[in-house]
Amino acid sequence: MAATDSRYELLELDLRGEELISLAQVCRLPALKGSVGPTAVYRWATPGIHGVRLPVLRVGRALHTTESAVNQFLERITNADGSERRTAAQARRAFEDAEAFADAEGF
Repeated sequence: MAATDSRYELLELDLRGEELISLAQVCRLPALKGSVGPTAVYRWATPGIHGVRLPVLRVGRALHTTESAVNQFLERITNADGSERRTAAQARRAFEDAEAFADAEGF
């Protein structure tokens, strides 16, 4: 991805020992078979869900990911207690802190 949006949690795409799969192939993974379509998977990769994006790699015109990246993404978005998610107030405070830091550094 060209730019990182600070509103999103960064998940890494580890390619060591893993095969790239297309977003269409993600729909056919055993854990998801029949429950999501390609459009939903594309949304996971582009706008993301609950501040988490599915990490992808563009190969030509197509987006690809790995099975472990999908599993990591699903674990993050189904966090039962929500402890890793920020509230709106926490996000606003983090933004204000970042602005204050940027001002202090002369940006």
